Order: sequence, then C-alpha cells, then structure tokens
Amino acid sequence: MNRVFAWLAASAASLFALTAVADDALLLGVLADSPATDKVAAGVRDALPGKWKAVSKADFDAALKAARKEKPPFNVPLAAAFKNDKQREVAIAKLRLALSSTSAKTVLFITVAKPGKKGSLHLYLVNSVNDEALVEQDVALDGQTPPAELVAASIKPTLEKWAPPPVAEKPKVEEKTEPKAIKDEPKTVDGSPHKGEIEHAMGIASIGLEVGGRSLGYSNPTSTNLRPYSLFGGVAPAIDAEFYPGARTSIPFVRDLGIAAGFRIALGLQSRTAEGVVVGTNWNRFDAGLRYRIRFGDGHKPQVGIRFGVGRENFTFSGAATDYPAAAYFYLRPGADVWVPIGIVALFGEFAVLPTLSAGETAGRFSNASVLGFEGKGGVALTPNSWLLVRASFSYEYFGYSMTPKAGDSYAATGASDALMRIHLGAGAFF
Repeated sequence: MNRVFAWLAASAASLFALTAVADDALLLGVLADSPATDKVAAGVRDALPGKWKAVSKADFDAALKAARKEKPPFNVPLAAAFKNDKQREVAIAKLRLALSSTSAKTVLFITVAKPGKKGSLHLYLVNSVNDEALVEQDVALDGQTPPAELVAASIKPTLEKWAPPPVAEKPKVEEKTEPKAIKDEPKTVDGSPHKGEIEHAMGIASIGLEVGGRSLGYSNPTSTNLRPYSLFGGVAPAIDAEFYPGARTSIPFVRDLGIAAGFRIALGLQSRTAEGVVVGTNWNRFDAGLRYRIRFGDGHKPQVGIRFGVGRENFTFSGAATDYPAAAYFYLRPGADVWVPIGIVALFGEFAVLPTLSAGETAGRFSNASVLGFEGKGGVALTPNSWLLVRASFSYEYFGYSMTPKAGDSYAATGASDALMRIHLGAGAFF
C-alpha cells in the first residue's frame, strides 16, 4: 500500500512542479500507500482541477527512492511516519528533497482512514515553494461519487491557493527567424518500475550449445548379454524460455506465475557395436511446466522458484544395435530453483525429482523393473545491461533402476544406473 500511495503522491508532486511546461501546466506528484487506493490514485491523476497535471510515476518513484537513501537514510513507511511527530519532519524533508530533483512542486499522499465504500481517505499535501509544510484533509466517501473526484474537489482550494499568479503576456514582436531544424519526436519510455530487471521479467528466452555424455552400468548382472554404455562429447543446440503473462499486473500471485520450457537435441551422434558396426544414435530432451517465483524484495534481490511439469528424455539407437541400452524416459518434474544476484553477476541452481512413468526399451527387458530419477543443475549468469543474459551451467541427471530377476530371464541384474551430463553455454534476452 505504501508503494502505491508513494506512486500517487509522486505523480501529484510532479504536476505541481512546472509552470513552464506545455500549455503552462502545473505538475503534481501523487503517492498511495496501498493497493486499495491504487485506483483512486490513478483516477486523481485524470481528474485534477484546472491546469494541474500528473508528473511521471517512474520519475517521482526514482527521485523519492534516491531521497530516502540520502543521509540520514529513511526506510519508514510514509503512512506510519506521518503519525509520529519526530518521523513526520524527516518524511517531509525527504519528500521535499524528491521534489527538488523533479519538475514537481507539490506531493499529494493518500492513505485509507476508514475502509469501505462509505469510509474515508486521509490526504497529505506537501509543498516545496512556500512555508506551508503540511496540509491534512479528510475526505468522506458517499459510496456513489467516484473517490477520485471527491479527492480532486477536496484539494482544489489548496491547489488554487498555491498556484502562482498568472503572468501578463508581453505584446508579440514579429521577428524574422530562420527555419528551425525539425527535432526528433520524444521517445516513449517504458514507465515500468522494474524495467531491465530479470528478476521481474515478463519473458526470458535463450539459445545455447551443450556438450554432453551418458554413462550406464548394471548391478550384479547374471546374464552375459548386458552391455554397459558410455559416451562423452555429444554436441546439442538448446532452447529455453520462460513467460509470465501477468508480470505487468499488480496482482501478487498472477504476476509471478509463469510457463517454462526447454528443448535440446544432439547432432551427429554415432555409436559402435562390438563388431565395429557404426549405428546412428539419437539423444533429445523436452520439458515444460509451470514456475512460480518467490521474490525477496524489489530490484535485484534473491528469488526462489517452485516448479512442476513433465519431461521426456530419449536416448535411442538405429536397428543394428539391438542389444544397446536404449531409453525413453517420460517423467513428472517437481522441483525448485534459486537465483542469487551479485551486481551484474548471478549464481543459480536447480534440483528436481523425476518420478518416472515409463522408461522405454531397456527397462522393458527386465522383470519387475522400477525407475526413479533426479536432476541437479548449477551455474553462473551475467546480465550486463537491461536486456542481455549470458549463462553457463552444468547439469546432472540420474535414473536408478531396481529389478527382481526371475529364473529363466533373458536379461538379469538387480539394478542399473543411467547418468546423463551436460555442460551448457548460452545467451538470450529478457524483457
């Protein structure tokens, strides 16, 4: 709530500030202290009387954030500070410091005095151009008139009092002027307070290259036709993406719920039979699911991700390698990950359990075979600017087999282990 009110006050302050902007508008910054007054704040910015206009929320948020860090630092919520005589003076000083670095002259700060459609709001007006330190007003809501209109009407007398007198226009003198160079139109700026922060991104997409390997062996084999397998050096392009459709909303749960997916496929893999025959080898993986990010504060702060999805990993051979350990794992993928930023560098890790629903040809050769897997990943990322992501990681998957052989089984062992490893290097973008 404090941040929403802070936004409303910031917008109001910017509107008061300038009398020399287009159409002689006066800029006022508007701050709100809770999501409950967020709509009120937005409405106030559209319903300001006279020539008052709202200053950019992003500009005033940045100015207030910088003012809070100035010595002495001030981290107390504004709503609480105004209720304490000692903290009130510091809060007013910080608001005026923020005003001095924007084009606004006045801040309007809105809090909820009594909740409900027929409750009331409490208003604080802080001015930077005269001795009026603080003006407080209560606005009673009637349940019919939009709250924003009631607030705008309530502050109108004070705004008229604080507005500078009109300046008499001087008679225009015609002068010969040279044609002015055409200026570029002002660029549209994304007002999102978290633009350029990967921790709050709506979308993340990257491509990369992986070098991987596989190692499979058996426990207590009693048949002579079980072939261990090992490989390292398989090269695979990889694509990964995350999308958070509600990231630009103010709804806490929706803004952090997203979809994550990845795909990789090895190119040019070959294996060789005991007789020296080269056979084609296919290795690919696909996974997709939901991810919910739990953030520990705004800005570049650590976060934990909770994941749930499904995955499929195929490691198969052409027909010539009939006794090779082909596998087609299909599994659920519950897991968690962590992201720890340190400046433009971040450390990340992930762990997932892989309850395997089906394992393919190798598991089908054994009696009473069951398979369970897990996966771990760790790496480092670099975000040198507001959109670029570079990362390197190492991942390890392990599938453990448990079997109960029977007399006469063609393939017999009590267990098997199948490990798949990948070294990843990739780059992408976030927005």
